[in-house]
Amino acid sequence: MNSMKKSVGVSLIIPCYNCEKYLDDLLMSLVNQTMHNFEVICVNDGSTDNTKKILESYAKKYKFIKVINKKNGGQYKARKDGIFAAEGEYIGFLDSDDKVKPEYVEKLYKAVTSKKADIAVCGYSRINAATGKLIVDEMCNPRHKTIYPQKNPGLLLEVNSAIWNKIFKAELVKNNVFFETAPKGYEDMVLLQYVYRQTKKIVFVEESLYDYMIIETSTINNIKKELVQEMYDALTDIRKKYVEENLSEDFMYYADANAFLHLGISIPFRLLTDKTANFSKVLKEITTFLDKNNPLWRNNKYIKLGYIHKNKGTNRKLFIVQKIYKMHMMKCFMKTYNFVINKFNIDIKW
Repeated sequence: MNSMKKSVGVSLIIPCYNCEKYLDDLLMSLVNQTMHNFEVICVNDGSTDNTKKILESYAKKYKFIKVINKKNGGQYKARKDGIFAAEGEYIGFLDSDDKVKPEYVEKLYKAVTSKKADIAVCGYSRINAATGKLIVDEMCNPRHKTIYPQKNPGLLLEVNSAIWNKIFKAELVKNNVFFETAPKGYEDMVLLQYVYRQTKKIVFVEESLYDYMIIETSTINNIKKELVQEMYDALTDIRKKYVEENLSEDFMYYADANAFLHLGISIPFRLLTDKTANFSKVLKEITTFLDKNNPLWRNNKYIKLGYIHKNKGTNRKLFIVQKIYKMHMMKCFMKTYNFVINKFNIDIKW
């Protein structure tokens, strides 16, 4: 009899904090997966509700579900504990308030292994958690079916900055969790910037396999002005790492375009909900930071019409909003953008 331990194809890591309301839906969506060669590592991050009880009941019934109980330390540290406990050839991440389609693991795993890639990305659905209504499907029709980041990192700007619709070669993730903290709500983006610098090939599964539930009280929808400094620190560290490792000029252009994408667009949009923030002042501070630390953002080759035309329209929307930003019309633009989203219940991603 062969006593060798069977290898694990995919390890899925789920940070869990006071999420009793959503856990059954998520865990049952994993129980019902069409592929069985995977493990689920649930990290109970000091929950004070019934999260621990629910997790342990599932772990007792389903051997592929494992539970790590720890003191509360935040999402990034919970993920980090899960990463180092993972035994899979590939690692993926899920948010505890979401759920996945039955083919989620199988299709991502088949895509990444059959095409010998480092990362596989699938489409996802944004769903209003209160009503259950579909808002929009995203990443289901990528302009490029395969991306080679070392050859053309500008294409990464149109890949969503979340990690829950992706699986990664395990060593890519394990080698890139050396930073101690990340800005709250932007942990995914920070991890991706480190991972991408060592990524050779990314492939796509062109269908929605992940249900991302929009919950108004979630961290990503409640960014406050004090967290902007954390973003400054994170982006500074990323660029410093790129310089230290003597990455190509192409990657430096990518780093600065990405800094503008998150500081110049994402942060201002979320600051609209902070009534105490001086929008114009924060925007001026962001511009000063970008000019000093990410100087290639202004005249960036990945946000030019020539690049856009050559690459099937890639970064077209980023080009438009950069023009608006330079014209000092962001506050008006963001208010209009926010009105359209709320009035017509649609979501336009930049």
